[in-house]
Amino acid sequence: MMNVMDMGSGSVNPAPAAPGSILLPAEKGAGLEIAGVVARGGAGAPVYNLTFTNRTQAPLDGFQLQFNKNTFGLTPASQPQMDPVQPGDSRSCQLALTFSGNSSGGVASATLQVAVKSPRQNPAVFYFNDQVPLEAVLVAEGRMDAAVFAQQWQSIPAAQEHTQQLPVSPAMANPDAAARALGAANLFFVSTRAVPGTNLTAACFSGKAPGPQAESWLLLEITFAPGVHAVKMAVRERAPAGLAALALTAVQRVLSRAQ
Repeated sequence: MMNVMDMGSGSVNPAPAAPGSILLPAEKGAGLEIAGVVARGGAGAPVYNLTFTNRTQAPLDGFQLQFNKNTFGLTPASQPQMDPVQPGDSRSCQLALTFSGNSSGGVASATLQVAVKSPRQNPAVFYFNDQVPLEAVLVAEGRMDAAVFAQQWQSIPAAQEHTQQLPVSPAMANPDAAARALGAANLFFVSTRAVPGTNLTAACFSGKAPGPQAESWLLLEITFAPGVHAVKMAVRERAPAGLAALALTAVQRVLSRAQ
């Protein structure tokens, strides 16, 4: 489509955006403003929900997007198809995404670097960074048997365990509700156990991230206390490094929503 992804250049916005925020401000897009978020589509595959706002004095259309190498190999399956955006107006579209792009390898990162070509502003090409929510891209093949989970958990050194206290909404402060919410994000319930000598319940979940490595597994243990709107989460990652940190953030987002 276009060969503009020189992400080592100073033209790339170095500041990652929070999911769902304005990605390309009008002052950096010569009047073109873009907002959006990567989300899970109705068919379970990731999509890019984008809104283009025209703050120029002429119609804009024909937008083309290209992604740099990224942890999950995300790439657009098609380009935006919508009517011209008139001055002062906004138009939204949803792009299907696939995992057939190039992987950046190395430590897992949520950063997605995007180039946008705007033909009506020719030869303008604009760059922005986005953040991919892990819960939007986890694959459906992440369910693990309880016995396999226990074996895998024990095989990963405890030194590689990541733990954190996470606040949750009152509705998500029990294993059953959390399992339903996390299951919708492809973090699958495995088993529960009572923590000996306490009134705590530990629930285990498994998930799998897309990417070039066949064993990009996540193993989660979330501990619940009755009446407490917070959980203790422990994550062990099989590969790649950095995935556990993304999982902690994803679980906090999912379980902090009132449902």
